[in-house]
Amino acid sequence: HMHHKFALFDGRWLLNGSFNWTRSASRANDENLVVTNDPKQLRLFGAQFEGLWERLA
Repeated sequence: HMHHKFALFDGRWLLNGSFNWTRSASRANDENLVVTNDPKQLRLFGAQFEGLWERLA
């Protein structure tokens, strides 16, 4: 099973990485977070989101 975290903002920005949206992640943990507006990545992750939404919502 894939375990990944990402957020899409208005189809214009993608945040992806190990970063948890918690206080300890932002202050104590060694995390990574990639922020991009690359059209290819936006399409790929957008399709991933739509597939998850269709399957799980």
